[in-house]
Amino acid sequence: MEFSINSILGYIILIFITVGVGYYIIKNRKDKRIVECLIILLPLITYYLIISKNAPYLDQRYIFPVLPIIALGIVMLVDYYIRDIKISNKVTYIIEILVIISISLYGMKVNNPEYLYTGYKECVKLADDYKEYQFIYVGSNQYNHLKNLPEFYRYKESLILNDKQIEVLENRNIEDEFIICIKNYLDIEKVLNQVMEKTGTTKYELLLECKAKEYEANYYLIKK
Repeated sequence: MEFSINSILGYIILIFITVGVGYYIIKNRKDKRIVECLIILLPLITYYLIISKNAPYLDQRYIFPVLPIIALGIVMLVDYYIRDIKISNKVTYIIEILVIISISLYGMKVNNPEYLYTGYKECVKLADDYKEYQFIYVGSNQYNHLKNLPEFYRYKESLILNDKQIEVLENRNIEDEFIICIKNYLDIEKVLNQVMEKTGTTKYELLLECKAKEYEANYYLIKK
C-alpha cells in the first residue's frame, strides 16, 4: 500500500477513511468503543499535522512510523463496511484479502518500489573496475557521502571533500591519474577546474553520469 501513497489511489483511500470514520462515529456515537476509535485516530491526525508542518523534506520516511496503524485502520474499516451488509465471515475474509492485494498490486504498477541504493549498482561497478585508483568525492558537507560508503572501501584510497576544501589537494599525495565524483548539485565545471589546478592535472574523461535518485553525480578520470 505504501507504494500508492503519492498516487490518486492514495487520495481515494483518504476519502474512504474520512467517510468511514465519520459514519462510524455518527452511527455509534453512544457506543463506548468510540473512545477507543478516537484514541487511535486523534494521535494519527496530530502526528500527520505536525510532520506536515515541520518535516524539512517531502519524503515518505516521515510517515513510516504510522503506516502499520493506517494499514490496520483501512482493514478494520473494510471489515466494518462489509459486516454492516450482513454477509458471511468467509466472504468477508475473501473480500478483505482481495482489497489488500488489489491496493498493493496497483501501487507497484503505478510507482516503482524503491529500496536502499536503488540504481546505484553502476557506481559500485565503476569502483570495482578502477579499484587500483585513488578516489576523491566532492559534495557539500551535508553527510550525503554516507550514501556512497560502498564505493569508498573498494578504491585504493578515498578522500571526502566539500566544495570549499579543494585547496587541501595541494598538500595531499595525489597520483597522476585518479577518479573523482562530483555531485550534480554543484557547479561541476568549476569544481573540475579547481581540482585540476590544485593537482597539476590537465585532462579529464567522463566515465559515468549517475542519475540514480539521491546519487546524482558525474564520475571522471583525471590525468596529467
